[in-house]
Amino acid sequence: MDDLSQQPFNLSEWLVDRHIADGNGGRTAFRCHGADVTYDDLLTLVERTAGAFAALGVQREMRLLLVMLDSVEFSAAFLGALRIGAIPVPVNPLLPGEQLARLADDAIATIAVLSAERVGALEGLLMSSAVQHVVVVGDVEVASAPRNVLGWDTFLALGDRSGAAATIGDSPGFWLCTSGTTGRPKLAMHRHVDLYLTAMLYGAEILETRPGDRCYSIAPMFHAYGLGNSLAFPLAVGASAVLEPTRPPTPKLVSSLMEHEQPTCCSPFRPVTPHCSRRICPVRRSRRCGAQSLLVRRFPPMSSSACASASALRFSMASARPR
Repeated sequence: MDDLSQQPFNLSEWLVDRHIADGNGGRTAFRCHGADVTYDDLLTLVERTAGAFAALGVQREMRLLLVMLDSVEFSAAFLGALRIGAIPVPVNPLLPGEQLARLADDAIATIAVLSAERVGALEGLLMSSAVQHVVVVGDVEVASAPRNVLGWDTFLALGDRSGAAATIGDSPGFWLCTSGTTGRPKLAMHRHVDLYLTAMLYGAEILETRPGDRCYSIAPMFHAYGLGNSLAFPLAVGASAVLEPTRPPTPKLVSSLMEHEQPTCCSPFRPVTPHCSRRICPVRRSRRCGAQSLLVRRFPPMSSSACASASALRFSMASARPR
């Protein structure tokens, strides 16, 4: 594998643009609530999002807080920030507004993008001394909100479509928030090349993700595990991902989605035992998956009754040692 650390490389461009250049722009990148988003659609949205960020004054290496549920807009905000060399910082959208404000201050994030379902956290988020603008995604009334709060459509109309910044593999890419099990959550820094490496060495090589796959991750996109499963791994190979914003997902919801969408790859939030995997659906488990990456994959069409034990997905990691 080539060493891209000092080579021209923009993660957003690599994950999206090259598929259009290869003539695969009409292939589905995401499915959300039954609607398809093609790679052509995604590139247009990413370019518009990048241009809107630039219009709000975002420059290279400035941080943007993403308080977002899994969605196409999350992908556009994450990739749009990377596109102009800015640094997206996805955080747990279920945190109270006051905690979100502290994370924004820690990151010195000048812009926060907030899912409409979490608009209740807006007042607390605006307590941040760093945040200058908040973009609210979804069907919510923002007319009576402070002047620095913008609706998604208003935000997108601010700028023109933006090309990719001249970043290299080692350029600062994105920050992720740690779980906080040893104290207050910390912000871990990652480079543009890091998701490329995990997508190729883990997603393509270990999980064997292929262009024809439809991926579904129960882990959310603000987690490193979900960010790979729902964004980096499928987009890296030209596959598609099914996005579901509901948090936390219930066994009934997971069962219904799996029956309706028929994903070929399903990544649990926590690894499940082989016994539990068989109870969820008749599957073949990748032999090369380790305890951290146990994957239910490539299963035939199933019924809801076959997935009735989806609650087993909450089994602990310790019981998930592969045999």
